[in-house]
Amino acid sequence: MVKLAVKQFAQIRNATINFQDLTFLVGPQATGKSLLLQLLKFAVDKNVIAADLKQAAFKWNSQQELLATFLGEGYETVARRCEGDDIKFLGKNLLGRSIHSKDGKLASLFFLPAQRVVAFERGWPRSESSYDPTDPYVVKEFGAVLRRQFASFSGNEPIFPTPGKLTKYLRGAIEESIFHRGKVNLQEDNRRKHFVLSYGDKKQEVRLPFIEWSAGQREVAPLLLGLYDLIPGGGKTKHAGYEWVVIEEPEMGLHPNAINAVLMLAFELLKRGYKVVISTHSPHILEIAWMLRTLSNVHAGASDTQKGRALGKAFGQTSPSASANLFSKIVDKKVAIYALGFGGGGKYFCKDISTLDPESEDPDIAGWGGLTASSSRVMGAVADYVAQGVRGHKRRTITVKGAGSRGAHAR
Repeated sequence: MVKLAVKQFAQIRNATINFQDLTFLVGPQATGKSLLLQLLKFAVDKNVIAADLKQAAFKWNSQQELLATFLGEGYETVARRCEGDDIKFLGKNLLGRSIHSKDGKLASLFFLPAQRVVAFERGWPRSESSYDPTDPYVVKEFGAVLRRQFASFSGNEPIFPTPGKLTKYLRGAIEESIFHRGKVNLQEDNRRKHFVLSYGDKKQEVRLPFIEWSAGQREVAPLLLGLYDLIPGGGKTKHAGYEWVVIEEPEMGLHPNAINAVLMLAFELLKRGYKVVISTHSPHILEIAWMLRTLSNVHAGASDTQKGRALGKAFGQTSPSASANLFSKIVDKKVAIYALGFGGGGKYFCKDISTLDPESEDPDIAGWGGLTASSSRVMGAVADYVAQGVRGHKRRTITVKGAGSRGAHAR
């Protein structure tokens, strides 16, 4: 268990996260999810970050100034006021630890930011000089990863699907739900490479530039490129340096079937031994988190194969397949879910809601950090309307249920 504790930092009043194999953060916008994840990145890779920023000609006179430079514009004042035990990682004051920067040291945490699409400009990774010096470090670092990936492919070479990248069942899930048998290629025009998505054979081929892709396809392309190094082939299990993977809002622009495909990528990372942290606004993703928790707690004597088969059904895998090994390998991984939100009097809170018990008296647990509150209100309103009846119309029996709600029944 890895513990990060933050208090009185920006909007975060008091947050303690005990990271497990798979950890989820949920909550409305501006409650501090991304900030907590960036603080985790800073805690894990502080020495590497210091070396990178020093090489980029940044200077700082204190570790508070280093933290502000890492987080980006707007954090100067709050970082300057940070002291003592305001941020603790593994029980120690994060800003009290000395820095031993070494050029060439590998980062341990791979960060897929919510702003991953802005790392592209017309289907090409933005140059380092195009970023403002005060942009968040995690965005610029991700851009550098994409540029290295682009450099590893030759012009007019397929990027997806590629037999040497990802396993067959992962490629199939992404192909069927996101690219729909389209091929992602690097096309070289005027001596510059860029993304194209092609459909059809050579006689009737359609090639779409990055700007014409669907929102979901534009979101998944940089995610795939970013994860390629983390899921190596050739008998290798993991990347040489990374131990952690943070994925912000993997559901952006995606249909639930496509979200499942991205979750399978996250499961593959878990299977390979990475610690995975996901921030999300998706009830569907929390349904899968709830299922993982339930599989671990119900029928303790069941085999991993039986649990994996049940999980596979939720992903549309109704018969034995290569993916069955994936599901059976991750069903007993430890899962934690934390909700960040606004409490009474405008105060922010961070709460462990890992049970996701819909019968809990705590509304944050029962309502899955607010993700099911809207659907519960809608279902309840419909149930009340039906129960009251409408003059001159015959009453009907209706059963109304919503994810995370207790359901309603009316005549």
